[in-house]
Amino acid sequence: MPSRQDKYRHICDRTFLRPRDIIKFCNEILKQHKIIGSGNRFDNEAIHEARAGYSDYLLNELDDEIAKHVPQYKEYLEVVKELGSLSFTLENFSSAWSRRSSLSEIEPISGLAQLFEFSVVGYLKPGGRGGGS
Repeated sequence: MPSRQDKYRHICDRTFLRPRDIIKFCNEILKQHKIIGSGNRFDNEAIHEARAGYSDYLLNELDDEIAKHVPQYKEYLEVVKELGSLSFTLENFSSAWSRRSSLSEIEPISGLAQLFEFSVVGYLKPGGRGGGS
């Protein structure tokens, strides 16, 4: 993990802090650890290798949770994928959104709000006394 983040925080940041998700990610890490065979402790490589399997699981979980509420959410996800970055602006999102004719009847801010409601995206508010929030 980057020197600024320990393994536990890395896992927590990717699991919505739901116990079932943490367990799934840890099981994926254990599986990769056994394949790599890197001693008694999990190393960064096992965690990085586990992300693909965990991501597939998480996408299926999102499908179960969101599909009944937001029928076009997969199109919304494609917009986020197109951005190709963990951080983006509303302008970037709106531009990518407008390139999808299937979403022309929906305002980009509405789609973004629905992704936020289901914790697919978050809002970064930098600042504060501790160097950020």
